[in-house]
Amino acid sequence: MMTEKRSIKEIMKAYSEVPDKDFRQKLKILNELSQTMFKEGNPLLASETVKAELSRIEAPACIELANITHNMIKYSCVVGNYDSSIEYALKAVVLFKEFGTADDVNDVIGNIGGVYVYMGRFEESLEYTDKALEYVRIKGDDLAVANFLNNKAVALKSLERFEEAVDCLIKAIEIKLSLGKKADLCNSYFNLSEVLISAERYDEVPAIFKKTEPLVKEIEDPAGSAEFDFLKAQYYMGTGNYAKALE
Repeated sequence: MMTEKRSIKEIMKAYSEVPDKDFRQKLKILNELSQTMFKEGNPLLASETVKAELSRIEAPACIELANITHNMIKYSCVVGNYDSSIEYALKAVVLFKEFGTADDVNDVIGNIGGVYVYMGRFEESLEYTDKALEYVRIKGDDLAVANFLNNKAVALKSLERFEEAVDCLIKAIEIKLSLGKKADLCNSYFNLSEVLISAERYDEVPAIFKKTEPLVKEIEDPAGSAEFDFLKAQYYMGTGNYAKALE
């Protein structure tokens, strides 16, 4: 039986009713509250709420603290507070090593690689992404391998190592095709198109668009459709077809 999701007001009321000494339950509800804020489009509010409450209740190390610290990596990154994002990530690694699993630690390592992309520190991004990639390969988690290959390609593109980026994306696409992950596959096609456009390999782009278009229509994701239109505009700009780009 599915539990109905609580509103922010309901979660805040529940949070206020838990005494500070019951810090594990307090952190659990705080995590629910911040995730709801984030999902409703308020990442700054989520970040500031957690930051204020963590400094107030001063909870000792536990798995609940590890979980909320992990989420703060994302909240901080989304609002552009990259240094804080890395700080939370390093804390999360320490906490998960004590209270979590190897999978938890690897997720954080992968997230660090993603944050370094936003910071423009692409070599460091590759270092962390390769660590995360090695772990999931050994574990045999094919979808995670595909996702980390995708992330690696983003850093490689930024370093203008286009051939390597294309190789990563082709491998990621092969895995996602075998798993039938259409939404994930669409994202890899977007990234591959972007790499080919950046590398000015325009003759290869239409074939990728042809594979992407039916997926975009099938998924019916407005954001995905908008991203696809933007990629087509970039392609037409690169090939000098400005009327089509404007369209």
